[in-house]
Amino acid sequence: MRRGPKGDARRFLDAIAWILRSGAPWRDLAKDFGPWERIYRRYRRWALAGTWERLRRALSRTTAFRFLLIDSTIVKAHPHAAGALKRDGRQALGRSRGGFTTKLHAVVTERGELVRYIVTGGEVADITHDGSGKSAASRSGKSATSRKGDDA
Repeated sequence: MRRGPKGDARRFLDAIAWILRSGAPWRDLAKDFGPWERIYRRYRRWALAGTWERLRRALSRTTAFRFLLIDSTIVKAHPHAAGALKRDGRQALGRSRGGFTTKLHAVVTERGELVRYIVTGGEVADITHDGSGKSAASRSGKSATSRKGDDA
């Protein structure tokens, strides 16, 4: 049995935008948006179902581009994150000199339009993030540029 939409979609999307913009914890969500537990539960369902990725693809207009830019950022994870259960066998948590880290890799066009992103453990290099030794840029047949940094 398929569940239909419940609640005000506009208010839900506004709540998600507020959380992402402010960086606040879910518990600090303003009461105007409704109970934070309900908003989080719906957000999580959409994430697991791939709804956010489908929305991103539908809204992004991948137009003709000449260059792809590859960059990444590292987020330090709390030491307690290492003991989490791996329900689906995947955990984007790596070990480095600074402790446990997660890395967000992004491929964008020269105009900053997101083409692809992936989350990996912090020790994974930008160019070899998919395991095949090929980056998203080389698979597309276009030239790629990377900033000069520790992964370049």
